[in-house]
Amino acid sequence: MADSRLFDDRERQVRDRVLTRLREHDSTAWEQCRSLEAALQDLSAAFARYPSILDQRTLGGDVHSMETLIDIVYRDGVDHIVLLPTRVAVGRSLVVARSNYFAYLLKVCEESSQLTEHTAELRRAWELGIFSLLVEDVYQMIIGRESCYPAAVRRRAAIDLIHLWEYRYDRRISQYAPIIIDLWRARSRVVPVFGSMIGTRELLRLSSTQSDRWYDFLSTYGDDREFIQALEELIFGLSWEEIVALRRRMSEEDRTAIDRSEVPHLLGLERSMDPVNETDPREMYRFFQLRRQLADERTLKEPGAAPDDDTGPVRTVEELLLSYLINERLQQPAAVG
Repeated sequence: MADSRLFDDRERQVRDRVLTRLREHDSTAWEQCRSLEAALQDLSAAFARYPSILDQRTLGGDVHSMETLIDIVYRDGVDHIVLLPTRVAVGRSLVVARSNYFAYLLKVCEESSQLTEHTAELRRAWELGIFSLLVEDVYQMIIGRESCYPAAVRRRAAIDLIHLWEYRYDRRISQYAPIIIDLWRARSRVVPVFGSMIGTRELLRLSSTQSDRWYDFLSTYGDDREFIQALEELIFGLSWEEIVALRRRMSEEDRTAIDRSEVPHLLGLERSMDPVNETDPREMYRFFQLRRQLADERTLKEPGAAPDDDTGPVRTVEELLLSYLINERLQQPAAVG
């Protein structure tokens, strides 16, 4: 029997149907699924046994509470995992384990003509786990950028992140995750066209699938230089430095359009320009981590400097979007700490 905390109703239903069919037709795959699930159950039980990080308690004379945890996150960031409650590390491992479990079920179903009807639901569950890791990372970026955000925005991000750490099973915990997940899914289905390199066509295609909140965000940030640079990185799958170099090369050769296959040669790149694999959310996560690393490196080069045409964006689109949504919430009369 699956732990009711591990899966929501949709996940539990598809998991039960798949395992029932596997038990009848593929005992080897069924045994492997049961083994993976047993390990997942153990990890879930370990997570549940660790004390809540929201409760106040005294250990060795020291008082631990949500406020003291906020202070730790503010002061030391979240990269020093040994300074955080063990529940945080176990919870993140649980999210990864759940995602891998659904990825395995998906692979089994894709290889069986009798189970292909379940692939869409399994891919949804797999994506949700990977995307939740992304949202967690974006919260951490906002908290760590003291010079970029008011204290109220960073505090709200810290509170939301701590609640995410506490309620790993509750996919409703974040008000902001859906719009970022929708943005990510839309980007995975956009194949950029290296024409004018302005990205207008790609932006329209990206925006056509988004919510009203995305349009509100665009109306606020649409003319912001850093946002435009970060969005072009997201759309074209190139660093800002590579985009600038490509535009310079096109200008020197008096070209208005280039074929996608020409980009690696023009930039001297060893990698291909194949679009990010839309069927594997891990590829999108890797793509985000690359852009995050580039943004961090630019911040280190010129700490505190505003981005310009040369430096490129010091924040990703996801970070700008989430910080906008947090600030929007803080402006509402009902917003409380």
